[in-house]
Amino acid sequence: MYGELSRDVQGVTNVDLTRFTIELRTLVDTGVRLRPIRPKIKDDGDVEILLCDGGHIPEVSKTPVSQTWIPGASNYSFKLVRTNESSSCNRLSKCGMFESKKGLKRPLLSYALKENFEIGVTRLFTDRYEVGCKDPKFSGRSLKPKEITTNMQVEYGLDADTKFEYLFIAFSASLVGFQTATRPAICIDVTHLKGRFGGVMFIAACKDANNQVFPLAYCWVDVECEDSWTWFIKELKKAIGCTANCIIISDSSLAIKITMAKEYLEIPYGICGFHININLKNRFKCHIVCNLLHEASRAHRQSEFLEKIRELSRVNIQAYEYLMRVMPHRWSRAYCPVRLYEGMTSNIMECMNNCLWHARQLSLTMLVEYIRDMIQKWFHERCDVASINTTQLSWWANGKLTTKKEEKIT
Repeated sequence: MYGELSRDVQGVTNVDLTRFTIELRTLVDTGVRLRPIRPKIKDDGDVEILLCDGGHIPEVSKTPVSQTWIPGASNYSFKLVRTNESSSCNRLSKCGMFESKKGLKRPLLSYALKENFEIGVTRLFTDRYEVGCKDPKFSGRSLKPKEITTNMQVEYGLDADTKFEYLFIAFSASLVGFQTATRPAICIDVTHLKGRFGGVMFIAACKDANNQVFPLAYCWVDVECEDSWTWFIKELKKAIGCTANCIIISDSSLAIKITMAKEYLEIPYGICGFHININLKNRFKCHIVCNLLHEASRAHRQSEFLEKIRELSRVNIQAYEYLMRVMPHRWSRAYCPVRLYEGMTSNIMECMNNCLWHARQLSLTMLVEYIRDMIQKWFHERCDVASINTTQLSWWANGKLTTKKEEKIT
């Protein structure tokens, strides 16, 4: 092998051997102690042949040989391969490309020998080379759902009857954004899942500085009841705490009302004005009452509220008594103990339900991944918009101020 290497070098350099002698040295440290940094290549024991397809020599070391090593040579550089780098095991990697099937087979067999398993060719074509592992431990057979469940029970030490009843998820980005970039008027609502196993999903959301829907938390339960709402409110309280000027708005559900009175006394509870308006319309069939309710609920001053509510009592006393039982501080802006930030209704929950209309037919794991992907895209797009904003206010707030100024000028 040493003679063949010498003849190859002499043929490339075209050195006159009658006048000069070729001396071969390594360009890299061999790692052997008590040897010079660049030892000489003397005989077959110092040479290792690396077989390459098509005469192609892989480029590993890019250190050229000094021309003084080979007298008479010009415009030549040699790139030798270290033994550990030329190992076929290191060349085998995911998505790696090989010039031929033969080039793939060598590192694959070496890797199998190193890891102590056997492989066999399953399909062999002119442009395709497929292999499979003979060891059942490494086989790529597909598993049935029951087998997956069994493997998970064994791996994580679960009993066969271990199942979860409720699931609560609040992403870290949502919790951080809620404390810094949202209006803390939280709307909660329930939507029914359409998948094979059914169930319901509780959703909590609010609005950000650009008046866009800001998802906050999700909860999956078997049925909507007082126990499930209690667990959801408890977990929501752990996640967001007791933020100043915060209020929770929902429909006129008795279970939510009881739960808020028990578990979340620190934060006021409001009722969606749209749902109250629908209840009045269905009960009393009077559009005048609905219009007066709308004006009274959105009045900023208590004097304006009292004026509208008295007029409503003259039109329909039963509707007035119904609204007083509900209590004005739950649905009116003038008597609300905190800022409502124009959040008089829970209509943003309808937007969330519309975004998840088709996803509700998916399984639970797929639905969670769909929601994560949706929130990630929303936040990424909003981050790009916020990065080019040059004012302290958001673009939505700037637009509102500009509109108000134009209205005053005209």
